[in-house]
Amino acid sequence: MSRRLESLAFVSVVLAGAAWRFGSTVADPDLWGHIRFGQDKIAAGSYIGTDVYSYLTHGRTWFNHEWGGEVIMAGIYDQFGPQGLSLIKVGLTFGVVATLVWFIITKGVRPIRASILGLLAVIALTPTLGTFRPQIFTVVFFASLLLLIELVERGARWPLFVFPLMFVLWVNVHGGVLAGLAVLGTWAVLHAIFGQAEGRWWPLLSAGASLALSALNPNGVAHLWFLIRTTTVSRPEILDWQPLQILSPVGIVYLGLVLGMLVSLYVARRQLPLPTTIPLLVLLVAPFVSTRHLQLAVPAIFILGGVALAEASARLDAGREGAASLPAWLSLGVVVASWAFILPSVLVGSSCIPVDSSQFQFPTRAMHALAGASGKAIVPFNWGEYAISLAGPELQVSIDGRRETVYADDVIQANLDFMAGTGEWERLMEMEMPDFVLVPSSSPAAAQMSDRVGWAVVYQDSVAEIFAPGPAEDLSADPMLPANGDGMCFPA
Repeated sequence: MSRRLESLAFVSVVLAGAAWRFGSTVADPDLWGHIRFGQDKIAAGSYIGTDVYSYLTHGRTWFNHEWGGEVIMAGIYDQFGPQGLSLIKVGLTFGVVATLVWFIITKGVRPIRASILGLLAVIALTPTLGTFRPQIFTVVFFASLLLLIELVERGARWPLFVFPLMFVLWVNVHGGVLAGLAVLGTWAVLHAIFGQAEGRWWPLLSAGASLALSALNPNGVAHLWFLIRTTTVSRPEILDWQPLQILSPVGIVYLGLVLGMLVSLYVARRQLPLPTTIPLLVLLVAPFVSTRHLQLAVPAIFILGGVALAEASARLDAGREGAASLPAWLSLGVVVASWAFILPSVLVGSSCIPVDSSQFQFPTRAMHALAGASGKAIVPFNWGEYAISLAGPELQVSIDGRRETVYADDVIQANLDFMAGTGEWERLMEMEMPDFVLVPSSSPAAAQMSDRVGWAVVYQDSVAEIFAPGPAEDLSADPMLPANGDGMCFPA
C-alpha cells in the first residue's frame, strides 16, 4: 500500500505540473472555425462535404478530416460553454499524462524518476496541449494504440479485435489517424517477420482490417488518399508544422528525452523486441521534421520505450540497497498538497479561454466593425476562421485555416503572395473582386492597398485595416474593445 501511495504522490506532482502548464486553454485561430463548423453540421444533421464559407471555393469538395472532432467540440460548447471545452481538454490531458507516468512505474521505473520524466513530457507536449484542437483526440488515440500494441507483445490477443473499431472512430475525428495506421502497419509487418511463430500473422490481419474499416468515413477511400497526398505539403505559415527548434525550451527538453531514451535502448538492447523498437526510433526523429509530431513521439518514449527505461533505472540502482519509499504520511501529504493546487488551478483556468496576443493576434475591434457585413472579403490565413465565425454568414472569405482540405494550390499561393506583397500579389483580386480587404496594419498588403487606385481605408486601428472600393462610408467599432483582443475570452 505504501508503494502505491508513493506512486500516486509522484503522479499527482506531475499532474500539478500539467495543471500549471495546461490548466488554462489559450484561444488559437482555428477554435472559432472548429466550433462554427461543428455547429453547422449539428444544425444540418449531416456531414457537410462542400465548401460554403469561401467565395473562391464555394461548392468545392471539402475533405474535412476532423469533422467528428468538430461535432464533439461544438456539442460540448453548446451544452457547457467555453468552460466545458476547457475542462474536457484538461481532463484528456491529465488522462494521457497520468497514464504515461503510471505505465513506466508499473514497468519498474522508480516513482521519483518517473515523475521527473513526466514533468519533462509535460513541457515537451506544450505545443500540442496548450490549445483545444481536434488533434488532442489523436494524442488520446495514439497513446491508446501504443498501449494495446504493448499488450499484444506481452501475449494478449483481445487488442487485435479492438484495433479496427478504434480506427473507425479515429478516422472521423482527426487526420492523425494516418500516423496511427503507419505505426500499426509497421509493427504488424515486423511482428510477422520477427515475432514468435505462434500467432505471428494475427497482427497483420488486424492491421489490414483497420485499414479497410478506415474507409468508413464520409469520403471513403478518397479520404485516406487525400491524407497521404497532403503529408508532404509545405506549410511555412503554420509554426507547428516547422521542424522543432532544438535551442528552444521545448527543443532542449525533448532532446534530453531523446538522449535518455537512446541510452536506455542501448542498455536494454538485448531485451527489446524489434517490432516496437524500430517504430520507436522513427518516432524519435519525427519532431525534428515537424514539431507537431511531438504528440506522437512523447507517448512512444514512455510506452514503446517503457521496458528500456525500466532496465536503465534498474542499472542505476544496481549494487545499492533497496530504495527507501516515502513514509505513508508524507506521500499522503504530497497527494493532498498537489490536488490543493490542481483543483483551483483548473477551475480558475477553465473559467475563460483567453485571447493572448503574445501568441496569436486577433483583429477583435476590426471584426466588430465588419459584423453584419455581407459580401466577399480578402483576409489573412490566420484570421479566416475567426472572420467566418464572427462576421456573420453573409461574409465569404478568401482563405482560412482549412487550407488544402478545400483550397486549391493556386488559391493558397495567391493569398500568400497578396499578404506578403510579393510576386503576382494582385492576382488574388483578379480572381474575383472582393468587397472588403482585411489586412494587418503596417503589413506589405496594407501598403499595397493604400496605393491602389479606387480603394479607400474604411477602418483602421493598431492591429488591422479594412479597405473597400471607394468612395465608401467608414466602418465603426466599439472603441472600448481591445484592438488585439487582450483581456477578452473566447468567443470574444
